[in-house]
This record gives sequence, structure tokens and C-alpha cells, in this order.
Amino acid sequence: MLGGSCLEKKKTARCQKRKKIIDKAWELFAKNGYEETKVEDITKDLGISKGSFYTYFATKEELLYEVLEKIKKEIIENNIIKYIYAHLNEKLTLNKLSVIFFMSESSITKYVEEVTGYTFNELIRHMRISKALNLLVYTDLNIEEIAHSVGFVDGAHITKLCNKHLHMNPNTYREYYKNIYQILNEKEQKLVYSIIDYISENYTQELTINKLTEKFGITDTKLNKIL
Repeated sequence: MLGGSCLEKKKTARCQKRKKIIDKAWELFAKNGYEETKVEDITKDLGISKGSFYTYFATKEELLYEVLEKIKKEIIENNIIKYIYAHLNEKLTLNKLSVIFFMSESSITKYVEEVTGYTFNELIRHMRISKALNLLVYTDLNIEEIAHSVGFVDGAHITKLCNKHLHMNPNTYREYYKNIYQILNEKEQKLVYSIIDYISENYTQELTINKLTEKFGITDTKLNKIL
């Protein structure tokens, strides 16, 4: 058992070192270009020897292939969340996403949980509720139209969720927040919509007050006021 444990630790450590080399190569390729980046540049930044580098990659070309695979994987994974949000009105299954993104169901499940903290079904439910609430406030769609837009069976389902989690029915929620936004002038309303849309589209990322204030050119106080 002890021998097996040591082997597993060595394997994990090797994978971590390999990942660091790929990450550093990606950083330097993006900064300096592939041709201009030498193996020595990568090893120097990481504090490892060239000999150590070649125990992981036979050539720089092999490393480039791994970097491209990593980029492709991240692009695909980022698109998974966007796809789910854009297709909430459809029946979404792990099998369907697996076919679309050429990933195993277990890989998609793992990615969703690592990025969002939700299981696949929890994420879909959370997204549907959030989108339904946004549509209540920012559109004039009726409750049945909203239900259809976000993939709920009917408006009664949204009503049930609102009563359970918000302690008010959908119409009350809509009127309450619309009254708040009527206080804002037209320019501020557009700003609010832009911020809400940005948060909705990027909620899986690490969004901070500073990032939002820099993105929209407003102060912390202004952000707190309009949200």
C-alpha cells in the first residue's frame, strides 16, 4: 500500500510540473510569439533545467501541440456555460452537450461543478430562475411567455418558485423592481441593464467590485446605488 501511495504522489507531482510548463509556455508564446520563445526562456522562468524540461517534452513543437490542445479545451469549456444559458428553453441533457462539444458526460459534469459549484441540473435550474426574474423586470412578457423562454413547464412553476424563495408572487416582484428603476433616469437605466447583462453573461468568472467599476467607469458608491 505504501509503495502504491508513493507512486501515486510521484505521478501527481509529475502532472503538476508538466502543467506548469504548459501554462508558462502559453504565457510566453502569447507575449513573445512562438518563434521568439526559446526553451531556455521557459526553463529560466520556471527555475528548472533544460534536462528536466526534456523529460516532459521531446521537442518545443510537442509542447506547442499541448498548448494548443489546452487552448481548444478552454474555449470549448467556456462555451458550454454560454450554450446552456442561450438554450434554456430547450431540453438540456449531458448526453446532448457531450455530442455537441465532443466531451464525455463525466468531463462536462466535472467542469460544471468546478467552475460554478453546482451540479449540472442545479446549474440549469439556477440559470432558469435567474433568467426568469430578469425577464420579469426588464421585459413586458407575461408569465407564460417567460416560462416558455426559460424552459419551465408553465407560469405556475415560476409562481411557485417565487412564493417559495422570494415570498412574493411574480407580479409583485415585477412591480416592486420596476418601481425602483423608474426612479432612475434613462441614462442610469441603460447602465443598469448593461451591468446586469454583463454579470449574467460572466457570472461564472470571478467578478469583483473593482472589476465592475473599472469596466463601466463608475465609483463603488454609484454601483451600490444602482444595484
